[in-house]
Amino acid sequence: PEAGPSRDAEPADEVPPDSASNADSSPLFTLRDRRIIRSCVNDHPADFPAGATERPELPSGSERQIRRGQTLSVDVQRQVQSLPLACEEQLPKLSSDLERVVYSGRVLLIDSRNRILDMFYLDESR
Repeated sequence: PEAGPSRDAEPADEVPPDSASNADSSPLFTLRDRRIIRSCVNDHPADFPAGATERPELPSGSERQIRRGQTLSVDVQRQVQSLPLACEEQLPKLSSDLERVVYSGRVLLIDSRNRILDMFYLDESR
């Protein structure tokens, strides 16, 4: 009889973390966002330093670091480039703790702790 209630309690305990992670992942790049950003970046090449929008061959350690859920290193934080205002104005407004940035051919959605919430490559069409 005791095993039944404890089994019922386990799934209930697992639900809140799943709900929380879904809430955390809600501000993601939609297909429309990606299309607007790609078009805007192509229309405003002068707003980016040389190489910011191109995908280089990164060292393997750096490549592993640029993933959803990872935190940007201090070196990468210095190199990210904010999206031009002309691009931001075409996109849904983000909460004040989020930012869209460009780094090595990728567009990243980062939070105030420099954690990557979402990302995509500028040279991919999806």
